Formats: sequence, C-alpha cells, structure tokens
Amino acid sequence: MIKTPASIRTPVPGSRGWLWRSFDCNIMSPRDHVYLQILKFGLVALRNASFRGDVDYWKVESEHLHNIPSLIGESNESRHDYYFSKERTMYLSRVKRDDPEINFAVQRYEELWPELEALKNKAEQVGADQPASHSESKAKGNDKPQPASEGHSR
Repeated sequence: MIKTPASIRTPVPGSRGWLWRSFDCNIMSPRDHVYLQILKFGLVALRNASFRGDVDYWKVESEHLHNIPSLIGESNESRHDYYFSKERTMYLSRVKRDDPEINFAVQRYEELWPELEALKNKAEQVGADQPASHSESKAKGNDKPQPASEGHSR
C-alpha cells in the first residue's frame, strides 16, 4: 500500500543547493489549489507539445509555468499580483490559440484565473483592514515593495 505524504517539499526561492521548506498539504490555501490545477493542465500541455514536436509552444508554456511552484505557499501578495498582471498577460500575448490542443489548455486556465482574481481581491480586502507597516507605507507608488533594510544607511 502506497501512502501519500502529508507534506511536500519545495525549494526555497533564491536558495542554492539543497535548502528546502516544507508545507502541509492539508492546510494549503484555496489559491494554492488553483495553482496546482494550473500546473496540472500546463504539464499535460507541455507533454503533448513535446510529443507533437511543437518547440515554440513548449517555450511559451514553460515560461508561463516556471514560477508557479514558488507561488504555492507564498505570502508576498506582490508576487501573486505579478503573476496575474504580468506573467499571465505575457502568456496570453504569446500563445497561438489556433491549435485546438493549445486552445484546450488556455480554456482550462481561463476557467481557473477568475478564481485567482477573486482570491486576490479577497486578500486585498483583508489587507486593507490591516494597518500598513512603516516599510509598506514607504513602498506605495512603487511596483515592487522593497525589503525594510533597503534604502537605510548603516
């Protein structure tokens, strides 16, 4: 009998070597589950593209998917915003939907993206109820929030 592990190990973004973080699959957020579904459809699309020898689509799809594993369990809302507003938009501008197999994958994403948007809006509403920290209030007007240590002299 094969047991499914209760936790999955994922690489820590920006780490080198074998540094890992673990998270419990039983407490994954609804957004994490949406990202897993995107990965599921995307990996199947990549496999099918490789069977067809469609290197151009393979490049577009892999560029779309490559950051999604690091978004699972991510608490930095700006990274989720970047995926939704930049990476997703770039993907849609590059993907050629005239192929039925490619269009099938894009349609699956289009079913999932509204869920991500709703969860993003919900997170923004919750965040609006919280007072901004000093570093967050200074970062307003800048696309990417800076760590608190940047910009301070020692």
